[in-house]
Amino acid sequence: MADNGYRYIIDADDLGVPILMAVRAPGQVAAQRTSGAVANRGASSGNPQFDPVSGRFAGSGTTKKEQTPELQVIDQATRTLPQGVDEAAWNKRMDVVREIARKFVEYDDKTLMNFLKGHPNVEQIDSIDIVRLNSDVRAQKVDDLIDAMDAQLQSRIDVRKNVRLQAPKGWVNKTIAKFTDDEILDVARRLEGRGYGAEVIKKQVVNKITDEARRTSLEQAYGETKPKSKK
Repeated sequence: MADNGYRYIIDADDLGVPILMAVRAPGQVAAQRTSGAVANRGASSGNPQFDPVSGRFAGSGTTKKEQTPELQVIDQATRTLPQGVDEAAWNKRMDVVREIARKFVEYDDKTLMNFLKGHPNVEQIDSIDIVRLNSDVRAQKVDDLIDAMDAQLQSRIDVRKNVRLQAPKGWVNKTIAKFTDDEILDVARRLEGRGYGAEVIKKQVVNKITDEARRTSLEQAYGETKPKSKK
């Protein structure tokens, strides 16, 4: 057996001319030209799976096509629990997060702790990470605002069969006023993903900022993006 895994058999044709044949072991994929001693049959190939002895291509072990980044996002799991957290307990926690986000337009740590005391979904109030909870509440407010604005903007369309998040009067404006610039830009870009054009988003989101200097800064930050309008 040679170092490259081949057995070489010397035979002769009817005229007595020697024939050098390379024989591979069962299941072995022949190497491409690693030295001048390798005798290829047929055309060589740039595909590393090509077998010059059989003339066939060996399988790569997978037939799944690579996905685009967009499809990878859609294909990912939508519920990933933190390590060591029970799913039932996590669901209760997120119920609390949604309740806080929708109950309070303004709140502080003291307000949150008073609300959590005696709440049926809160068992150990002393173990609550108030910073992490506040972060999750703000993220939920962003989600709710986007859904509420989407429902308002589509009010002219017959959506009686659709589930909608309907906000009370004045809630959208009050909520936007409490958002940071990054949160407002997040709302704007996510509304783009729902098909709204730049002019609609500026009018419904950016222009609701009453502070002129801040509104101008947001217009400059958002102005370079001009999504195609579908609505």
